[in-house]
Amino acid sequence: MDTNENGDPGVQGQDEAFELPAAARRTRRRTGWIGAAAAVALVAVGGGGYLAGAAGAGGPDGMGKSTAEAPIVLDAPVGAADSRGAEPAPGPMAATDTGIAPESADQKSSYPYDFWGRTVFHAGAGLSTSGSEAEAFGLDPAGVLSAETARRVGDTLGASGEPRHEGGSWVVGPVDGSGPTVHLYADGSGSFDFYDPARDPWSCPFPDKAEPGTTGEGGTDSPEILPAPDCPTVTPDAAPAMGDAVAALRDVMDRLGVDPAGFELEAGESYEGDPWRYVTAWQVVEGQRTGLSWSASVSPSGIANLYGFLAETISLGQYPVVSEAEAVERLGDPRFGASGGMIAQAADARAAQEGDTASSEMMPAPNPTVPPAPTPGAQLAWPVTDVTITSGRLGVAQQYMPDGAVLLLPAYELRDTDGNVWPVLAVTEDVLDFTP
Repeated sequence: MDTNENGDPGVQGQDEAFELPAAARRTRRRTGWIGAAAAVALVAVGGGGYLAGAAGAGGPDGMGKSTAEAPIVLDAPVGAADSRGAEPAPGPMAATDTGIAPESADQKSSYPYDFWGRTVFHAGAGLSTSGSEAEAFGLDPAGVLSAETARRVGDTLGASGEPRHEGGSWVVGPVDGSGPTVHLYADGSGSFDFYDPARDPWSCPFPDKAEPGTTGEGGTDSPEILPAPDCPTVTPDAAPAMGDAVAALRDVMDRLGVDPAGFELEAGESYEGDPWRYVTAWQVVEGQRTGLSWSASVSPSGIANLYGFLAETISLGQYPVVSEAEAVERLGDPRFGASGGMIAQAADARAAQEGDTASSEMMPAPNPTVPPAPTPGAQLAWPVTDVTITSGRLGVAQQYMPDGAVLLLPAYELRDTDGNVWPVLAVTEDVLDFTP
């Protein structure tokens, strides 16, 4: 396997969906460069979880806190959540930056539930009117998908056997749940997963296949009745400590050549009787979470389930970006999302998630009534919502290209007067290929 000067998997060029400057193809950065520091501190986060943040973020009590901005999410499927970020559906729609998703106590659910409608956007006073430049990034998986990488991951995690190619991915270990298994996938992030049934407190072994037997002289063959498997008994409150679970994931990332300093590691609470501790490592680029992550389920005996990505994050150079005011105009442009938008109630959702019962009480469902008969010549209802954008934050958003490449493109997180979030791509049109 080709490696660079740091021992990371080597990479080859990828076809991009839009033209990259020559300098971008020469600029390379290790994933570990993205982090601010290697030392971390264990800190409390929303919902009772704990987060390992970069050193230097400590408060008066010596505990650190997350300093990364939320990810900006473009064209996310409805219901998809990212840690500390918006949750928009395809097309212009609003989102908040609060809430708790099941995977993480600090994940900010932001789906502004209500109904689709027509929205007109206005740029408020104070938004910039001059464009600028911002750095774009990409994931380079070209040197990752190989038998050598699969073997290295298997050796590190304890999956034995020769790598074999199955269904477009590399596999190490049995796939029947009888032992540790690694899958290395052919995707834009060089993702892999790992499972070790011996560390799964709920794992119950399958009995060996019964051999045919006979029942009496001249009897017919019949399966031998085997005793029930000896399934484990899970001890209540057996989940490992948060700090131990975070340390386990950090150690694995280190051993696989991924610098945890480029991530914020977060452990969630475990429920009564739950033998697991769930840990997530959120990638941070330029002070912002990207939405790319590692995740692990840690039991008292170690990591039982693991998901991560091995593709190197590289710089694509500087790209021209539109101003905040022009970004507001894009919210109504169908080329940057589906036409129309969602009439957001994100502020109410945020109040409910923050425990503001005065403004978040559930209203009783109205009794169903028959709609009134239409009146000839009456005006026709055609609701349009006016939204005024008052601020913007320029960051990066994860974008999957038509060829499967994963890019982190400059994007704006725009906020309206009610605090709702409206994400939109920030790069100028001259670097976009609109060919269908």
